[in-house]
Amino acid sequence: MLAVAAYDRGDYPTASQIWQRMLKQFPPESNEAKALQIMLATVQQKE
Repeated sequence: MLAVAAYDRGDYPTASQIWQRMLKQFPPESNEAKALQIMLATVQQKE
């Protein structure tokens, strides 16, 4: 995953952008959307 690679190298803005785009692909209540929301919250704390 590109977002994970960006996160691992400390490129939090890129990781956030990718995860935000991915989030739009899933229904809001899906497990995928919930997981992405958690990842976004984590990366936003580091920005």
